[in-house]
Amino acid sequence: MYLSLRKVVLVVILFALSFSLQISADSLRKRATPNSTSGNSTSGAPSNSTSGTPSKIPLSTTISHGPTITGITNSTAPSGKNGTTGNDTLPYVDPMTPPVTITLTHPTPAKNLLFKIGTNITFTWKYSANFSIPPKYINVLAQPSVSLDQYFTVVANASGNITSAIWDTGEPSLPVTKYKLYIFDERGKDAGALPGRLLSYTGFTFSLYQPKDRVDISRK
Repeated sequence: MYLSLRKVVLVVILFALSFSLQISADSLRKRATPNSTSGNSTSGAPSNSTSGTPSKIPLSTTISHGPTITGITNSTAPSGKNGTTGNDTLPYVDPMTPPVTITLTHPTPAKNLLFKIGTNITFTWKYSANFSIPPKYINVLAQPSVSLDQYFTVVANASGNITSAIWDTGEPSLPVTKYKLYIFDERGKDAGALPGRLLSYTGFTFSLYQPKDRVDISRK
């Protein structure tokens, strides 16, 4: 009888323990259900940014649109196969391609060529070949021999395919002296020769005189 009582007590204890474990498991499942979708977060996603991207700087020589330029500075192109910056995308040019040169067709170059101040002077020219890399801009300047840091604008930032320019010499500050003509692209008047690109032109000189006192200024 004593053994039978022990068996009954043991069965009751096991049943109570099993019931308690069942309740605990149900409670844990109910607690876990509301948080089953937690943990999803968009934090840490990389943001798109353009900061740090180098800006493209156009290779252009900006020239004042006034009649006189003092202390002109020339744009300089970094060294490269075609004189380009690292951000420029330009076509490949055969290194053996010669630069494009300018031949002045009017006025005809002559010794002691004189023009009267107050008139329009037309300059026309031709190119030796087609450009592999056309100029973005063409600039034409006149430099008086009496002031080598002064330039008078004939054309500033004109279309890259022009072949003529008209200079109105009505500017009263024009000195009576010899002048040198410069024709060049956006890289500056002192830019080096590059394959298939414009070679700056400096091969024409002339003189200006006042109508009232025309004199021989060939020595000035």
